[in-house]
Amino acid sequence: MAEYDKTQGGYRIFIGDLGHRIGKFEIEKEFEKYGSIVDTWVARDPPGFAFVVFKYGEDADTAVKEKHGRQVSGRRVRVEHA
Repeated sequence: MAEYDKTQGGYRIFIGDLGHRIGKFEIEKEFEKYGSIVDTWVARDPPGFAFVVFKYGEDADTAVKEKHGRQVSGRRVRVEHA
C-alpha cells in the first residue's frame, strides 16, 4: 500500500531492472496512464532504475499492481512502493 512522501509531495514507486538507455519521457509515457505524475527521476550512474511520484496513492497502488513483472521498453521490470 502506498505511503505519502511529504518531501516528494506524493506517493513514490520504484522501477527497477530498466535498460541503460531509457529516459524520463519513456518512463512517464508508460506510467501516466495510471494517474497524475508529480515527479520522475531516472538514475544515470549507475543506470537501470527510476522513481515515479504519483499525486494519489490509489494511482501508485494500481501502477505497482499492473506493471510489476511486465515489459517496459523491452525489459521485464520490478515495480514496488518506495
